[in-house]
Amino acid sequence: MSIYNYKPDMIRTNNFIFISISLALSISFVFTSYVTAFSAEFKQNSTNSLAKHHLSTSKLTASECKKNILQSLKKINDPELNINIVDLGLIKEIKCPDEADTLSITIILTSPFCPYIKDLIADIRKTATESAPNKKTTVIVDTKTRWKPSRMTKEGREQLWGNE
Repeated sequence: MSIYNYKPDMIRTNNFIFISISLALSISFVFTSYVTAFSAEFKQNSTNSLAKHHLSTSKLTASECKKNILQSLKKINDPELNINIVDLGLIKEIKCPDEADTLSITIILTSPFCPYIKDLIADIRKTATESAPNKKTTVIVDTKTRWKPSRMTKEGREQLWGNE
């Protein structure tokens, strides 16, 4: 057997690997574009003037505002895991400046393919706006940071895996 008979098989194998990698990169690019466009849609500011019975955060310090927002976000459960999003570690950052009228909440997802992102963002926006009716709420989805189980609180780990 000569080496000339072996080359076509090797070329076919290399083509298959190249096509597989190209396909994976294309899917990754399309997904990243989708999530980026999808999260841009939800960066819009929203207000809720119906929440009159809640505390006004305009008189609270930034740390008190953040604490109130975190407490209210604990009411929102992840639809698949049924653990609140704070204990699950989905809240990356809350910016609640003293003077500004905008509240910014940055979240990450447990999976980049999360089918519930739209509902989750709407729930976060609604809950935060109810807790801080005098502030506009912006929800930002961080698609670059990956969720890890180490982000969970002790309570979240106990809910997911039981007592360790």
